Amino acid sequence: MNVRNAHLMIAALGLLCLFLFYVSGQEKRTPRPGDQTPRPLKSPPDLPTPPGEPLPTDPLKGSTPTPTPTPPPIGCSTCATVPLFDLGPGATKFDVELAKGQKSTNASAIFSVIQSLDGISTITSEFKDAEEAPEGTRYVVWARSSDNEFIPLGEFKDPPTKVTFKRKLNRNRFGFFITLESLGKKINLESGSEQPSNRVVGVVLKLHN
Repeated sequence: MNVRNAHLMIAALGLLCLFLFYVSGQEKRTPRPGDQTPRPLKSPPDLPTPPGEPLPTDPLKGSTPTPTPTPPPIGCSTCATVPLFDLGPGATKFDVELAKGQKSTNASAIFSVIQSLDGISTITSEFKDAEEAPEGTRYVVWARSSDNEFIPLGEFKDPPTKVTFKRKLNRNRFGFFITLESLGKKINLESGSEQPSNRVVGVVLKLHN
């Protein structure tokens, strides 16, 4: 074999190697049908949380609902409108307007309230021609605070000419009224707050002249 033929053979082998290398690279880059690996799905972008809504605490339960505060029930709607008065130092007298159901047209009542420095209030009730409570009921005297707490001051069946109650009232602004309560209804006169009935029979509406 001469030199020229040897060179031609080497060149041909080089071209064959390049061809085989090219074909091999094409097979790696071109996937065959059925051999494709599925790409993982992208996660959806997080949606912005609307202002004022809490962030979800559990993806299965969604957002944590914000509880709506429920106001305390008021058993006596009329009692919540009883006028309030400022209790100054010393004695303050009030006229009590009694219900029209009294047999005597001269029935009347006066409350005298003495507010002491230690918060103990002395409430003196004076009744004139007031009738006995109907069968199965009794009278209960109440104080209404500015935040609608109803504080029982005392009770009686037959209105006495004069009766005095002492209670610790932690505020200086109160209203006073009288209700009819069933004898079977338990009212703790030592408690800070109770629920009166709707049977209001007397309300302090003005200062005594």
